[in-house]
Amino acid sequence: MERKSTGRLRTGSRFMPASKRDLAQMENRIMAALDDLTAEVEENTSVVASAVTLLKGLKEKLDAAGTDPVKLKALSNQLDTQNKALAEAVAANTPAENT
Repeated sequence: MERKSTGRLRTGSRFMPASKRDLAQMENRIMAALDDLTAEVEENTSVVASAVTLLKGLKEKLDAAGTDPVKLKALSNQLDTQNKALAEAVAANTPAENT
């Protein structure tokens, strides 16, 4: 059956009034979808904030390292490790495309 926002359910080419039970089920599905979407937005916001913090910290470390080759090499190694960890996390949490 196809859901319509008119409070009716469509069966074939005919509409019939939706029961209170049908409407309650539709409401529950909508609220569950909204809860899922809210959780995803919160998670993405947290990830973005983490990335901003990482980049700000990187700038501060670069400024502190100045032109000292030993400090710059250590910072480069740290950045490489963080890039690999980030790439692995993205790959592990990205759904495979359906082809």
